[in-house]
Formats: sequence, C-alpha cells, structure tokens
Amino acid sequence: MKLLSCLALAIALLAGAGPALAASAGAMATLKKSNDDVRKLLKKKAAPGSAEEKALRGEIKKIVNGFIDYGELARRALAVHWTKITSEQQKEFVEVLRDLIESNYVKQIRSNVNYEVSYKGEDVTGDEAVVHSTIKVERKGRAEDLAIDYKMAKANGHWLVWDVITEDVSLVRNYRKEFHKTIDKEGFEGLLKKMKKKLSEQQKEG
Repeated sequence: MKLLSCLALAIALLAGAGPALAASAGAMATLKKSNDDVRKLLKKKAAPGSAEEKALRGEIKKIVNGFIDYGELARRALAVHWTKITSEQQKEFVEVLRDLIESNYVKQIRSNVNYEVSYKGEDVTGDEAVVHSTIKVERKGRAEDLAIDYKMAKANGHWLVWDVITEDVSLVRNYRKEFHKTIDKEGFEGLLKKMKKKLSEQQKEG
C-alpha cells in the first residue's frame, strides 16, 4: 500500500464512529461522533505487549469493525475477479484483508495521535455519500495538511466507509492495481498466499 494510502486509512480509522451512534445520523455526523473518544483511547499509555495494550487494541478494533465495510472494499478492489471466485473464497479474502488492514493501522495510528480534523461538508445521493475533510497531522516534527474524502454507503441504516481518498489517491484503486497485478501472474490463490504471508510477517513484528 502506498504511504499516502496508509496514512489516509489510519486517519480515517481515527475518525471512525462508534456503535453508540444513532442509526439516523448522517454520513458526516457519523464521522464526527466518536472522534474524541477514539483520540482518548489512542493517548492512553500501555506497555508494549501488556494486557492493557491488548485490551486497548481490542477497543479500537471493535470501533473500526463497526465502521469499515470490509466486504464492499474487498468487492470493489477485486472488481471483475470478485465474481470469478467462490463464496467461500470471497469470505476468506474479506477476512484476510480485514486482518491485514487491522494489523497495519494498529502500527500506523500510534505515530499519528496528534491531528486536527476539519469537516468541509458532504455530498449525499441516496444511500451513497462523500464526506470532505482536511486533516492536519504532525509527522517527524512537521505539520502537514491533507485533504481526505471518505466514500460511504448506508447499510442497515448505518453509514459505513468503503474507500478513502487522499490527495486524489484512492485506497480501493491502489488495492485493485496491486491485486490484479498479482492475480495476472499467480492467480487468486497466489494473491491469497501472498496476503497471508504479509499478515504473518506483520503479526510477528507486533
């Protein structure tokens, strides 16, 4: 995943909404609702590998799992290849992709605790929406302003994110390009094997 996409995903998750949000809330309100709660979680101090750290990660993952539509993200990223695999393969792919994203953002968010979010508005068409925002983050002692758009869709009355666009760089498009390149060379099973290997490496790194 490109650096910008990694950062975009991390910040998107930081701004994610919690399960207590009313189902009738709009897309932008959903993004804003539990931003402060997640930031409080991120600022908690816990020793690496401790029970407290594991519990903290679990809390953050719980919020994000109720906010990111991994199935839709996976379907759009695989595009034409999605219908060529079995339902069992689809399920496994979504699960591995989810675990990869979780493993990646847990590392990313710790280095991006200091950020400011400005919501610029939303474009809503039926059950689809794009929320526009600007995020000021501090990385390596330097302040940066990033324009980030969240593509969302309403499912069962709740708004879920399925794509994040940073400076015109789409997370889904990046995934699609990488996935299709691997599938063309090694087939779908080759892609899944590669993803599982990457996941194993990330988990060992902690």
